[in-house]
Amino acid sequence: MSIVDKYIEFFDAYDRNELSQKEVQAFKERIINDEKFRVAYEEYSKQVNLLKALGARDQMRSIMDKEEKRKVLKLKIFIPLGIAASFLLLMFIFTERKIDNQQLFETYFEPFPNLISSREKVSLLDGGLRAYSNSDYENALKIFRTLSNASDTLYFYQGMSHVSLKRAEEAIDSFDHIGPESYFYLPSVWYKGLSYLLINETDSAAFYIQKADSSGYGDEELHELLNSLK
Repeated sequence: MSIVDKYIEFFDAYDRNELSQKEVQAFKERIINDEKFRVAYEEYSKQVNLLKALGARDQMRSIMDKEEKRKVLKLKIFIPLGIAASFLLLMFIFTERKIDNQQLFETYFEPFPNLISSREKVSLLDGGLRAYSNSDYENALKIFRTLSNASDTLYFYQGMSHVSLKRAEEAIDSFDHIGPESYFYLPSVWYKGLSYLLINETDSAAFYIQKADSSGYGDEELHELLNSLK
């Protein structure tokens, strides 16, 4: 039995502030005086922090039993810390946990910047883009709907406004109007994939995210995580 195995419940209790004052004092003294114990706790803490980063820390006890924690922590001792994404995938394989698509969306979604409008309002389109830049997506959409001249710029920022409001189907419909010759094509493919996450169509999300990845746009780690759900 490794020292991580031996003390994992002790680490859990300390992390949840469930130890008595005497036990806390003993824990702190052990950290100072026992190098192996300190290294084991540091490894444990790194994994907990990784889970926190995904919003999964509060679910750790219900998702992973003691034996599963041992597998993950024992494995991680032999893996460089920099390979966080690989470790995360292995953790989900061990636990057979289904990653929540909504959580993935929240983790990876960032609004596309306004690359078009100037500092001064010179047109209705520019006014809509300025509203978009201010995260006033409802007002941006109201302005966009008044425009009669369709363009890739209009369709893209309409789609971005919808997906920012988590209106996935409307966003997908807007992105579908953008052809491969457009500057906005690859971003639209990426955000279309994220939009499919919102409606839990994982296969479609993976398809479009892979399509963006293959052209050098998007996040490869997200594509790998989506593949792990299939």
